[in-house]
Amino acid sequence: MAPRNGMRVFATASSNASYWSDDGGVTFHRVQRIAVFAFDPHDGAGRHLLGANDDAIVESRDDGRTWNRKAALPAAFSRQGNPPSQLAWSRTNARQVFLSGPRATVLASADGGATWRQILSAERLPP
Repeated sequence: MAPRNGMRVFATASSNASYWSDDGGVTFHRVQRIAVFAFDPHDGAGRHLLGANDDAIVESRDDGRTWNRKAALPAAFSRQGNPPSQLAWSRTNARQVFLSGPRATVLASADGGATWRQILSAERLPP
């Protein structure tokens, strides 16, 4: 649900599709599958989302109706063959985004998702 408008909903289902609604979920419209996504809490209009699918970081500026490729999926995920499981925006920095996935993998982006650096992995954790 969009943080600034409860009538805007974007959802991903196990049917390999994602759906958007602008009427609070009364009706939904199918779009390409986005594995994980987050509404941008810094977007005053509440229409900006960032997401990830099996091979790319993607971005929408129209509530999830259309998506554009922003960057390749970071190698930390493509090497593993698993898409990320969580995406989150920093609450204090509009350009900082975090992406997490299997094996305690966490990446950070300081430029809104265009580039990423790994900040945690299972190999870095103590036994």
